[in-house]
Amino acid sequence: MKTPLENRQIIFLMYENRSGSTFLASRLDLHEEVGVTIETETFADLLESGPVLRDDADLDRMVRIFVAERKFQEWGISESALRETLGALPRPAGFDSVLRAVLDLYFQGRDIPYYLVKGTRLTHHIARLRQASPDARYLHIIRDPRGVFGSQKQSMGSETATAMNEDAYDAAKRWAANARRVDRVAGPDLMEVRYEDLITDYDATTAAIRAFMMRDGLPPLQTPGEMDGEAYLQRIPEGQRHLHQNLVRKPRADRIEAWRTELSAVEIALSQAGAAEVLPAKGYALDADAAARAGRVTLMLTRLRLSLATLGRRIANGFRYAREGRLLWRIRVVLFRLKS
Repeated sequence: MKTPLENRQIIFLMYENRSGSTFLASRLDLHEEVGVTIETETFADLLESGPVLRDDADLDRMVRIFVAERKFQEWGISESALRETLGALPRPAGFDSVLRAVLDLYFQGRDIPYYLVKGTRLTHHIARLRQASPDARYLHIIRDPRGVFGSQKQSMGSETATAMNEDAYDAAKRWAANARRVDRVAGPDLMEVRYEDLITDYDATTAAIRAFMMRDGLPPLQTPGEMDGEAYLQRIPEGQRHLHQNLVRKPRADRIEAWRTELSAVEIALSQAGAAEVLPAKGYALDADAAARAGRVTLMLTRLRLSLATLGRRIANGFRYAREGRLLWRIRVVLFRLKS
């Protein structure tokens, strides 16, 4: 018997960029009972701009939000199909109804008991999501911020064609703020997974994730066969696939602490300063000698230089958002983050 759309389990996958979320998503995608989306931030946009569909004006606004986002455009849902699907919902339609209707459209009406939604900004919205979609669950993957920065530094952004981040302190501060934000809303419906545990103890970690995702009344999730993530990789937009070549194989455990040799002592020290007490609290050991190796004056001057460069990059991004007509959207996102 087909699982009613309103009974399907929603799981939100949250993360910082380059934390292993796509690897985890590709492995969960191997389960025929799980439908895993590619990344989008439209559901966060929807929560920030008004999640309830009451009238035709709301319908127009929601359709614009979805079709304007570049990542959602890769979902392959036409504007007409989206408008027809949302327009058919009984009004007022809350966020949960809109979410499920869009997911069912994405997965082409297949009988999938578990829907996993992937997006970075979801960590800002857990309290709202609990109200808007009360039966949902939350999966947060976290990775050593020094490893996160090392990967961001080596990865070219799909929109900017430049390194994702070159400021170790700023990257670590964002990481710590995100970790604190998730900790503040901890609960039985939220599971945090360390990327390092996923790599070094894959079977036990994925078994725990399956147990967390499963719900009485829905089919259980069985251990899938030994397969790679090629199928999920092919669904990722072509311009972003270069960032996810590890999907076709299991990441190597010996790469977990590659940051020790790939980052300079200055970058390690700045990352640890930015992450502060959150780093050891999450089980990541400090490199106690990094600051001494870097030197106090060098650290101070480097942090100043990087802060100015980061400010300049943000100003340049502001002009880019303005040219693309997305400046007000970006301001709204920043203001929401400050309130979170």
